[in-house]
Amino acid sequence: MQTEQTRATETVDKPVIDVDDPEACKACHAGVYEEWTESMHSRAHHDNDPIYGNMRALRMKKQGEQVANQCVKCHNPRSPSAPDEPAGKVGISCAACHQVKAVHLEQGKVGVETLVYDTDGVMHSGRELPRDASPVHALGAPLAAMQDGQTLCLSCHNATKTPTGAPACTTGPEFKSSALSKGDEGQTCVSCHMPEVEGAAGAVGRQEKHRSHKFLGPHRAWYQDDKSILTQAVDMDAEIKDNTLHVSLKNKSVHAFPSGFPGRMVVVKVVGLDEHNNVAWENFTENAMKESPESVLNKVYHDKEGKPVAAPFAEKMVRDNRLKADESRSLEYVVPDNVKAFKINMLYFLLPPPLSNTLGIEALPEAKPVVFMSKDVMR
Repeated sequence: MQTEQTRATETVDKPVIDVDDPEACKACHAGVYEEWTESMHSRAHHDNDPIYGNMRALRMKKQGEQVANQCVKCHNPRSPSAPDEPAGKVGISCAACHQVKAVHLEQGKVGVETLVYDTDGVMHSGRELPRDASPVHALGAPLAAMQDGQTLCLSCHNATKTPTGAPACTTGPEFKSSALSKGDEGQTCVSCHMPEVEGAAGAVGRQEKHRSHKFLGPHRAWYQDDKSILTQAVDMDAEIKDNTLHVSLKNKSVHAFPSGFPGRMVVVKVVGLDEHNNVAWENFTENAMKESPESVLNKVYHDKEGKPVAAPFAEKMVRDNRLKADESRSLEYVVPDNVKAFKINMLYFLLPPPLSNTLGIEALPEAKPVVFMSKDVMR
């Protein structure tokens, strides 16, 4: 007859749950499971994110099926050879991070290429826990790449290049260059994107606080009406001197703003009102890039003919007007005398309108900008 101790040993050596199914984790870790369902990690599969899904399809059409083999390294790390299998459909799942036993960040490698996964369902966290603390899976040694709050994240959110070698995603180098990331008390990825929140992580939790698994990012402004990650990333102030409006911007994040997917952009929209509250002046009316390019924080890429194009199809990057990490910048607008008040809005675009049209998603909410910060100034 088996003893309780024998059964417990067998349980942790051979997991009785499918660690690649987040639903199986829910019973014990309901808190972080529910948070994860709100995250873009849970939408990482190409069927669940129209921007990624349509960009992937367009790249496969223009550049070949092999493009999909590059995407899966980050979007479907638990099933890169079969992203439409269950372990791939769930995107960045619990096991995608918590079954990692080592991370080797090497130049030219990304995503699953940098990860070493443990076997037999052995899970890892940033804490020291007994191997048999769970009745349904074994627990391995704490993962240093998780404890430092950045290395595991940088396996995907580091740096990529276009096929011609131009910089595309550059969050990792931006982070490493930031003064705010230096020293023992420096900010890390989890400082902002996984803040501590009240309560245990689930039924088995014993801690009063845990790191949020919502993985806060700009998409929350569209999917959860939560703009907090955007409003905490930048400060905006404004004052009028003589006939010039000065709009001051300060990047408070540890990377450029905006960062991540190179199509993201932020636009400062200024409307001047006369004494009757009618629009008397605007910094642009239709095309900000043509009428007020200094008001646009973005990257611009050109093809061989010198025409604007999405980064994956570009010959070179010709503009990077984003706020660098820690940067302060002043935008100046000369305005007519009849302007008595200003309404200033900061708009966040997940991708520029021409690219929305190219991808065929111009009617979707993700193609529309979100106003995440506003300020009124009187003359």
